[in-house]
Amino acid sequence: LLYKSCSEQEKKKQGCLPYRLNLIWNPSKSIRRGSHINVIHTESEMEEAIWQLERKIKEIFTIPGLDTYELNDFKLSRIDFTIDRKGIPSQIMEQIINVLWKMNRAYGFHENEQLQEKCRNFKRNRSFNVVNQSQDIEFVVYNKGEAVKDQKYPEEIQEYFQDTLRIELRCGRKYIRTLSKKGWDTTRSIQKLYQDAERNIKNMYQRIFMYSTHVSFLSYSVMEKLLYMYFQNKRKCPKRLKKMLQVVRQMTLKSTKNLGEELDRLFPSVKQKNTVQNYFLECNVSPIPLDNMNPYLQSLDSLLGFYHVEEQERRLKRFAEKHTRGKEVFWYED
Repeated sequence: LLYKSCSEQEKKKQGCLPYRLNLIWNPSKSIRRGSHINVIHTESEMEEAIWQLERKIKEIFTIPGLDTYELNDFKLSRIDFTIDRKGIPSQIMEQIINVLWKMNRAYGFHENEQLQEKCRNFKRNRSFNVVNQSQDIEFVVYNKGEAVKDQKYPEEIQEYFQDTLRIELRCGRKYIRTLSKKGWDTTRSIQKLYQDAERNIKNMYQRIFMYSTHVSFLSYSVMEKLLYMYFQNKRKCPKRLKKMLQVVRQMTLKSTKNLGEELDRLFPSVKQKNTVQNYFLECNVSPIPLDNMNPYLQSLDSLLGFYHVEEQERRLKRFAEKHTRGKEVFWYED
């Protein structure tokens, strides 16, 4: 429990009270005290955690002769949803995060520059973090294993989160109201919002990224072979190839620009930009290349566990294996 001074606007809403109480609650700690592995596995565990929270609030705020307060007297000001994808090596996580930084983002979603300035341990290849202030959300994908190491958690916690990619949606008041239905009290809101946690994360992921997320990724050398083979018997092949390879060269991992910025620089018209992106979609590959140590990466949709693997991803994996000099190709299926 924390208390903070109210702003003048809050005082008007709360009847001139000078302070407000902030209750910070970690559901897993309500049922597993002393554990740093903050994971809720089932709906029944969540219900148990809510029951424990309600009991604790009544215990603290029941004062003889005064009003009794309960969970529904508190208003939600922030709620975090998380998904963990285990079994992804750090090298692959770095590729995923680099790709996310390169993707086109919808209007209103910006890098969290404030976090990058404040956090001394922030590393761009370990964490993708964007905010949308008008919607009051923050979307984060990061290497959880490295994060717990940086925070010097006990060894058992570090082992538990090794090779874990965490996807997190942090929602403020405004977005909580968007997700909640009229008439829900605080208890009901917590229950329903956590039940729909994965769907809420998936919906936000789909809103953020503008370019198709079902396509696979290849290193520059493997992509060049694929494009030559794909277009060798088609009309206008040289023109298409030239445009496509021009984009790929500009999108090397050394570039600091995302796909949208590079396309704006290379092609003056919207039609030209859409046309060249459609060329890549026809091949089921992204214009964003991997480094040469990683010949292939399946789609973000299947890597992040939002959709099942598609056959086109398997075909491209086999192609990469065939045209790679013994380099290991990572494959993930949840």
